Amino acid sequence: MKIGKYCAILGNALGTHKLDQLVNSRPLATLPFDGKYRLIDFQLSNLVNAGITNICGVFSQKNVPSVLDHIRTGREWGLNSLLNHFFVGFYSNDDIGETVTDSTYYPQLLTFLRRSHSVYTVFSTADVLCNINLEQLIHVHEVNQRNMSVVYKKMPKEQRLFVNCSG
Repeated sequence: MKIGKYCAILGNALGTHKLDQLVNSRPLATLPFDGKYRLIDFQLSNLVNAGITNICGVFSQKNVPSVLDHIRTGREWGLNSLLNHFFVGFYSNDDIGETVTDSTYYPQLLTFLRRSHSVYTVFSTADVLCNINLEQLIHVHEVNQRNMSVVYKKMPKEQRLFVNCSG
């Protein structure tokens, strides 16, 4: 894969109302998993292992310290060099407890996309714990000359009883 051909937007989950006590002081992406790891680690590793090293993470403004404390310079993923970047953008929440984006959300993303000079963009979110071989997905996407490729897993209806999953 050509370096710089792909960039990624790593979004934070919206609508985690059933997890309020866990995510009041940190985004879902930085919830601990097996000690020192966080949910975001899986997505960052998937992206970097596929050669995507120009990444923009977008998180809620109220959780800034938790995100920055965990990611730091991005050195653990090799994202701290002149050619590899991890940008962090933030959006505001309204005062009534709903998670909504403010007027800076989309301009931040568009600025990142313009500056990345990438041909393709991978969007991922950290509310799903999985490992995906993005290299295979990107290969299939390019071979089939698609404008968009979506990855999903079909689940039996009785297992779709968690947040953000339609019935």
